[in-house]
Amino acid sequence: MLSDFQKRLGRNPLSLAWVFLLPMVQVIILVSIKAALNFSSDENISNVLFLISGIVPYFLFHSGFAKMTPVFNVHKRLRVFQPVQSIHIFTARALIEAIINIMVFTILLLLASQLGHPFLIEDFGQTVLAYTLIYLTGLGLGLFFAPLAGRFHFMDLVVQTISRVIFFTSGFIFPIRVLSEPYLTWLSYNPLVHYASIMRDGLFTAYEADPMFTNLPYAMGCTLWLVFIGLVFMKRFEGWAYEKP
Repeated sequence: MLSDFQKRLGRNPLSLAWVFLLPMVQVIILVSIKAALNFSSDENISNVLFLISGIVPYFLFHSGFAKMTPVFNVHKRLRVFQPVQSIHIFTARALIEAIINIMVFTILLLLASQLGHPFLIEDFGQTVLAYTLIYLTGLGLGLFFAPLAGRFHFMDLVVQTISRVIFFTSGFIFPIRVLSEPYLTWLSYNPLVHYASIMRDGLFTAYEADPMFTNLPYAMGCTLWLVFIGLVFMKRFEGWAYEKP
């Protein structure tokens, strides 16, 4: 974990500041764009709170997905230690990313509250549950794609493309309810849409979630199956991932 933390933040102390500045910069840019277009969140909460509660959880998902897939390439030297397996390296990196993201989310929400965007938490447990399931969804995809990324270098581009599509189609930065049928029905199959809505519903008292996008059993079932398949896939193809194609 210490080795991965050093790789994540680099040798420059300013790298730690960038971890917090990146989501802040993205929030400022998107809020400015929405203000210029006179586009309201239409969710009974400010654009700032809406975007913070979308961008930072997306970064958490992205950490579990895109940043976990190169695990075979980044830590090949640790394979000389026989007790160390890929799942151990994967778990260490996952814990580091989770800790950093939770700190960023907490700090940004506190800053927003102090800068004129106060809010009351409706259900803290519900928020934590949805936040955790967002991360598990990303980890499940990361487990599945990690052996492929270890074997084929072009998989990095595939992962980044999928991650960008998810960014715009999961309700993280735009309210889903502005769309019409049949798009709403198709998006309801995306478990991340449900998690984003459930998390905001628990985090903000003023937020009113659409019942169509709060199907927790369905979304949780998708995530658990994804994690299970990812674990099986990583275990089955761990050795294959280190072989040259």
